[in-house]
Amino acid sequence: MKGIITYIFLLIIILPSCDKALMGPDPDSSDKTCFKILWTDFDQHYPSFIIKNLNWDSVYNVEMNQIDKRGLLYVLTDVARIIKDGHFDVFANGVDIYSPPPWIRRISNSPINIKHYILLSILNNNKNIKYGIYNNIGYISIQSFDLDKTFYNDILNLIISYKDMDGIIIDVRDNLGGFISNSDIVAGAFTDKEVLCWKSRFRNGLSHNDFGNWINYYVEPTASLAFLKPVTILTNKKSSSAAEFFCLSMHALPKTTIIGDTTDGTISDNEYHDLPNGWIYRMSISTTATIDGKIYESKGIPPDIPLWISKHDSIIGKDDIFEKAVDVINSKK
Repeated sequence: MKGIITYIFLLIIILPSCDKALMGPDPDSSDKTCFKILWTDFDQHYPSFIIKNLNWDSVYNVEMNQIDKRGLLYVLTDVARIIKDGHFDVFANGVDIYSPPPWIRRISNSPINIKHYILLSILNNNKNIKYGIYNNIGYISIQSFDLDKTFYNDILNLIISYKDMDGIIIDVRDNLGGFISNSDIVAGAFTDKEVLCWKSRFRNGLSHNDFGNWINYYVEPTASLAFLKPVTILTNKKSSSAAEFFCLSMHALPKTTIIGDTTDGTISDNEYHDLPNGWIYRMSISTTATIDGKIYESKGIPPDIPLWISKHDSIIGKDDIFEKAVDVINSKK
């Protein structure tokens, strides 16, 4: 009996130790280790060092020396300011670090004033999608591509219902993005055939200039009845990410005109990664270009017709960008 008790006692002591030995030691979650992991991940996979003229080695040397004094939270906030990438975020135990968008130092455009022209309806009780009709022109405001797929299928039905309109205005001003697959659904309503629209490439080596081959992407028909009349897209500096992919796709179609301000300049695929301390960060992983090779990352997509709303017009409720879109469609009847 005594031998059995001794055996059980030894098991109680040994088994936890065995578990720890099998699992290995706890990962190093120090601030310096976490910073080095994030820095290395960017160094090996981030696509825009050359586009943004970033000296990443210098960032490592400067910021690593700040960790002991200021801590990782401060250092990553500083990195966010340096990298200026709308797809760089850090979620740190309730504190979110965001990179200021590339346009942050530019003068912002004035507010949207559509309500002074159209009695707008809300699509399926979601305030991010509004629609109406102005002088036989359909109008759809899409302020997010981050909703459930069903909403964008409903937009297809709305576009089909506009089949007798002279044209359609799609307003993606203040649309901060979401899922490219959702923007593809809407873009596909305006073509009856597959159309090459943009291309992307990914890092494939340790050098910041090592990339794989370009991968072509296409707009494919998504509606049972394609709308092939004139379309205008309204943009501003807050048209970002999936909204910019939408602009690239639409611009590849023959009857589309983009009007307004240059877009945000955050045009890439992105991924989330974990740090040993439990924090999560997001990073861009691709470079996107137009069919003819133009890269608008960090610069923004320029409109076909640049236009801004003056402060005076904004105060009196005049939306010059919307009015120009109406003129463009009427001129192409």
